[in-house]
Amino acid sequence: MALMSLFKIVLFVFFILFSLTTTFAAPLLQWPLKNPVLLQGFGITEFVKQNPNFYESGEHLGIDVSEGFEAPIYAAADGVVVTKGKEVCPNFSHPRCNYGKGNWILLWHDTLGLATHYQHLSRPSHLPIGARVRTTDTIGFEGASGRIVGDGSHLHFSVYKDITIYTTLDGNTEFQIMARESILNPIHLLPPITK
Repeated sequence: MALMSLFKIVLFVFFILFSLTTTFAAPLLQWPLKNPVLLQGFGITEFVKQNPNFYESGEHLGIDVSEGFEAPIYAAADGVVVTKGKEVCPNFSHPRCNYGKGNWILLWHDTLGLATHYQHLSRPSHLPIGARVRTTDTIGFEGASGRIVGDGSHLHFSVYKDITIYTTLDGNTEFQIMARESILNPIHLLPPITK
């Protein structure tokens, strides 16, 4: 018994010392807006609970942030434009049209093995597919395109791993998320919001 108690104390002290001497890695991504306000988190949020049929997946698979209509959106990490899309339905008349993304752009970050997805831009991104971007580059502007609640502009920001990029028969570049586990909570990859 005494030996077991001593072992627990030694283990406890080890974990305390380990936690005091361990440094944590810097965030992998930077915020795509300079002064973001978090509007909706990731997963089963209050909005999802109140509106269980709004998202086909039954959960919010990204985060919603805002700085204000037309605020510049920056690349969350250095990368390349893989594909982009635009709102293809007048007044977004059908909720499945363009999957509600509105105007959007997808970047691939090779050094991280991640893709970042920016949705509801005010207008289609000016960047061509294949363009290299840095974190200081504007990739679009906050807007309210696609399927949104009310009339408030925001950026829906998602992070993916394990995606497949392919070319459709009509020559468009598209992507497919391989599994639900491939959709990451962006909050875990970003620095804390400071105000």
